[in-house]
Amino acid sequence: MRIFKILLFVFITASLAACSSTAEKLRNKSDRYQLSSTIGKPYAAIAASKSLKEAELFATRETYGRLIDQVTLPSGDTVYKHAGLREAGESSFDFSGLIGTSKTKLEYAIYYFRVGPDGMIRDYANGIVQGDRVNCIAFISGLITTCQNTDTLTADFTYIDTIVRTANGKPYSAWQ
Repeated sequence: MRIFKILLFVFITASLAACSSTAEKLRNKSDRYQLSSTIGKPYAAIAASKSLKEAELFATRETYGRLIDQVTLPSGDTVYKHAGLREAGESSFDFSGLIGTSKTKLEYAIYYFRVGPDGMIRDYANGIVQGDRVNCIAFISGLITTCQNTDTLTADFTYIDTIVRTANGKPYSAWQ
């Protein structure tokens, strides 16, 4: 019986790990599909584009996150680096509406745009960087809620540069 429990635990753990990996790959593939339509368009228009925020009605956010860095390449092109915060999963506990806790796993969608001197997007690169967990405590059915603030990308740029892949699947270093 003990061996059965161990095998069941290993199976469940492996299944959950596979699900999170698959979900990340699907989000990345969806991002790449959306990014493919940006090639040949003016960077200024793409950077200024807004999309609806999922959690808040009538609120908008930058479609490709906020600008976090820009680099000029030897070719004269400029790489604009964006990061957008998004939720990757959530778990919660509620005790009769008096007190509740929630934990939200965050990730950063990373978008790089290679822009020519003419201002047009020539290529893109993207990837996903795992973020922190946000822990919240709510009292009296959510009337009073406190959460830690984690809207800061803490990963190093050299690490992020190794994560992203260009439109044709090459590493960011191929642009150098």
